[in-house]
Amino acid sequence: MRIIIHSSTRRALPRQSHRLPFLALAVCTATSILVVYPVSSGTDMPVSLAKLERVLGIIQTSYVDRVSLDKLTDGAIEGIMDQLDPYSYYETKSTHSGSVAARDAKQKLSTGMQAWWNDGTLEVWSVEPYGTAGHAGLLPGDEIRTLNGRPAAEYVDEEVDELLNPPNLSADAAAATVTLSIKRHHEKLEKTFTLHYDSWKASTPAIGCVIDDSIGCIRFDDFHLGTSYEVEYLLKQYKDWGIKKFVLDLRLNNGGYLGAAFLLADELVGRKEMTIQVIPNTDRAYQSSHEDILNGASLIVLVGPQSASAAEIFAGILQDEDRAVIVGLPTYGKSLVMRDEALSDGSSMMLITGRCYLPSGRFLQRSYRARSYTAEGVPFRTELDNMNHSHDREFVPSDSVYHTLHGRSVYGRQGVIPDIIIPEMPTLALGSETTSNNIFYQCAEQIIKERGEEIAKQYSPETIYSLPLSNESLMKFLRIAAKHHNTLFDDSKVSKDLTRIRSVVLTKIARRFFERFEWRARLLESDHTFTLAKKHFDEAKAFALAMNR
Repeated sequence: MRIIIHSSTRRALPRQSHRLPFLALAVCTATSILVVYPVSSGTDMPVSLAKLERVLGIIQTSYVDRVSLDKLTDGAIEGIMDQLDPYSYYETKSTHSGSVAARDAKQKLSTGMQAWWNDGTLEVWSVEPYGTAGHAGLLPGDEIRTLNGRPAAEYVDEEVDELLNPPNLSADAAAATVTLSIKRHHEKLEKTFTLHYDSWKASTPAIGCVIDDSIGCIRFDDFHLGTSYEVEYLLKQYKDWGIKKFVLDLRLNNGGYLGAAFLLADELVGRKEMTIQVIPNTDRAYQSSHEDILNGASLIVLVGPQSASAAEIFAGILQDEDRAVIVGLPTYGKSLVMRDEALSDGSSMMLITGRCYLPSGRFLQRSYRARSYTAEGVPFRTELDNMNHSHDREFVPSDSVYHTLHGRSVYGRQGVIPDIIIPEMPTLALGSETTSNNIFYQCAEQIIKERGEEIAKQYSPETIYSLPLSNESLMKFLRIAAKHHNTLFDDSKVSKDLTRIRSVVLTKIARRFFERFEWRARLLESDHTFTLAKKHFDEAKAFALAMNR
């Protein structure tokens, strides 16, 4: 892949390693960089500055009340940023310091787990799969009995948080540990875990599973510097197992490091001559020497309205190169390069510094007036074969027609319109995905409390889905859980999706009872978009064969 970076502020980078340019680009496009810019030589700049200075001077000398010049300056800068676009913004010194502190806090040492009090019981709430707690085998819903030898009931919330995720623990204290005993509903004996603290990054790691012994599925919800390595590792592992069909799930990927998206796309497309442009200013060209790590295996990419920025650019590259079949709903529509510019007083501004153009030449950015785009605005209500993109104009009329590697028409300025349109299930009656997920967990816990012994004695990973659970009982448990989370419960909407919900709840129950249970695969099997996407591996194979001719 040949990438052209237009920016006079960036130095030419060495080409000895094909990874360096992409990683350098990732850093340049997503981290804080202090760059000294010259004042414009245009005739309007001195006049404008003099006018602003005059206004501030009059206010300072003549205004009836005393005012802070710093506050006026901050307000003026915020007004300037509001005139630019919806994405650029200004942070005062105090606000920026808080943002940096929050980011730094996410990089500190931690056990990679969180706990909360549920009806007087301290329970594991979430477990980072790649954290020390995840590796040790802790599961959401585990009841914590003791912490460092003390009964959990003796701790208050702040003390629990400080033990599991200490706010001031430095790298020098990495040898420190926390010991906890837990009880699982279906087990008689308590288990003891001694966890050390490890760096737990805010970035979400790639997570994979195998479906039907034939499809390798990988989900990753952002692009960080390690994304290409994580995904490459899983893809190669599945390929070694004989897997020849792959799915990448980007439906909740909001973007991140643009260079990481370029690098992963390059690993999947191979040695093709391909140009991506980040404009404006001066050319910088980089040449990669990757081969397709999947050797032309079939590839499907799932996208949706929350697929944004680097995620949709990545999907758009694969679509332009006819490397993967893109399935789902149109993406968000953001194709801009942003940079955090630090100012001398500790304040900062996030500024758009470039536009990213895909190999076909198209620009994915939607009109700023359409930035509130959501799934509800999509006109597609049924599954549509959109391989030739004849339906794109139904979505957003556009005269910007471009062509993929093998001649298919695609359009710019509307995000990535999938090759196969699959509307989501009309079931967000229980709120957002996060809220729904928490309700399903709570529902599973209620069922375990009532039938835990029965499940432990009579069921296995192979038979758990035959657990008798009437619609009335399931609805009862869902209502209790929804009330616990202060969520309105719409019987008619929930009942339409009860088959899928039952599968999800039983999967969460099975995850609690069977340590080696492949729960991610089970959740995907009940996923509406994934189920329909599997029908299109023939198209994906045709793309792969054409690519290798």
